[in-house]
Amino acid sequence: MEIELDLSELQLDWWLPIVLGALLFFGFVGYWVTPDDGRILTPQEWQVVQAERQYQRELTQLREYGCQLAQFLSTQDPVRVQLQVQRMMDKVSQMTSPALASQRRAFVNAANAVIAYQQGQASRDEAIAAVQEFLDAVK
Repeated sequence: MEIELDLSELQLDWWLPIVLGALLFFGFVGYWVTPDDGRILTPQEWQVVQAERQYQRELTQLREYGCQLAQFLSTQDPVRVQLQVQRMMDKVSQMTSPALASQRRAFVNAANAVIAYQQGQASRDEAIAAVQEFLDAVK
């Protein structure tokens, strides 16, 4: 008994790149989401990995904001500083990692102190102390 397959109607010249592209895509995605030890994650472990990644992203962002707040102390442009600090405060208010709640509160205090200093409502030393307290919180 012979079985014949007529593959002449399948145009492999355009299927082959699509299949190879899909394999490469899923390979990269798999590499990116697989933990370092290569084990398969349960749904609970996957949530932990996602929470750790979110924590690291938010902590990095808070550290960058701390450096920017420190730079704003030497800038004498209250309007620009207030707008940029307000943007940072909006982004910080969208952060959701529960482990960083105290750091977010410290950021808000430092940001308000920098704005108050720029507007002449607080001394430079008060603003420096608030920013330093925040930087210590995100070490």
